[in-house]
Amino acid sequence: MTTSPAPPPVAPPAFAPWRGPVLALLVVVARAPFQTLGFGSDDDAWRNVVAALRTLQTGVYAPSRVPGFPLLDALLVTLAPLGAPAVVAASVLAQAFAAVLFLRLLERERVRAPFAAALVFALAPGLWTAATQAMDYAFGLAAILACVAALRGGRFGLAGLLAGVAIGFRPSNGLIVPLGLLALALDRRRGHAMAVFAFAALAAGALAYAPLLARPEMAHLQRHALAHVAHHSTAAAAPRLLWRTAVFLVGAPATLIGLGALVWWVARRRGTTNERGPSGAAALELGAVLGWAALYLLIPYEPAYALPALPFALLLVARVSGARLLAAMVLAVAVEALGARHGKGLGVDPGLVPSELAWRRAQSRATERMLERARTPRTIQVVGQPYVHRLLARGGWRAASGAWAAFESRGVVLWAPGRQSGVAADLPDSAAWRAAGYRVVVDSTGAYAAARRARR
Repeated sequence: MTTSPAPPPVAPPAFAPWRGPVLALLVVVARAPFQTLGFGSDDDAWRNVVAALRTLQTGVYAPSRVPGFPLLDALLVTLAPLGAPAVVAASVLAQAFAAVLFLRLLERERVRAPFAAALVFALAPGLWTAATQAMDYAFGLAAILACVAALRGGRFGLAGLLAGVAIGFRPSNGLIVPLGLLALALDRRRGHAMAVFAFAALAAGALAYAPLLARPEMAHLQRHALAHVAHHSTAAAAPRLLWRTAVFLVGAPATLIGLGALVWWVARRRGTTNERGPSGAAALELGAVLGWAALYLLIPYEPAYALPALPFALLLVARVSGARLLAAMVLAVAVEALGARHGKGLGVDPGLVPSELAWRRAQSRATERMLERARTPRTIQVVGQPYVHRLLARGGWRAASGAWAAFESRGVVLWAPGRQSGVAADLPDSAAWRAAGYRVVVDSTGAYAAARRARR
């Protein structure tokens, strides 16, 4: 009687202790120039800060945006009074944590060049610029990756809690819950594990949104969210939007390299069968890419909305790529971020990071000019809504009496009657102001208009 030899034991993943600290340090150092340039270039970043400051002053929760971002609002209530450097530093630390989590996932999956794939993630220009501000992207992404790491480590309750945290930072992050359940089902996990994960995720998500659900603004937020969805992408425009989003996230060269690697792998696998069926990990990664791409097409306003798909797309590419190809992707994203990128036609534009830094410096200078004008007696600043948020968040008006007027659909209106000065957003009745003795002067840059009352 003969017995077949036992299969050799599977070697544990190779975790190099130096990789994580080096990757985190790289993320922190690379984002350092953004520390002194305000709360960000996204208008919503300043809106979030204004809502947090208003919550602090009134003691009543003021939701920042639709469809609701309660955990980001809570975080900014703590950090916003410390100033922009503290808020930006928190987003950078979240990115560093997410990068290390992504590295550990790559190592657990035994890809051939985990550190190179993690570098592509850390240097991705879309993540570098969009997440380094007072937005939810970095925090939600870190929670999603921590959830996936907990799932693959068999800690289903913790994974559910982390999924709920991700939902609290952005509702669309809830996609990780059905994807996690799909992965558990394909890996033939017991129903108990799936139930624990789902219950913890729903309970944590509901707890995060409880303060928002109790607010009277909830009905307005729902209507506003539905109005956004009504502007979803058409099928004809979808390919162009998805290409632009991929180019924003990692650049055109890296996108083409990654797509080429996946197409080559699929072509080589044609005609082969997998008797065990798809793995839960691969299904989760593919589902995440397709799912967040579909959600972005539902509300295609900002390419950064697709950021949660980035690590899963890179995981798929890393599974089928060798060290040389991933090294080429690292070089491609570095050039796209810091050197040059394809512009209109055959033109070449500066890298996304220097362009972003230049734009933030220009916005800071414009805001400073407005603050100087705001100190002039008998002056009314009439500016666009984004710049009103900047004026409010910079602190020049926080102590003014009557400073927190209601947020209206046309923007924020701020008045300081004691100084006979104020700020108004998108003032609709400029003719009435002229009739009352104000002179409307449009700034030559077009950034804002100032209405100054003639002294009598």
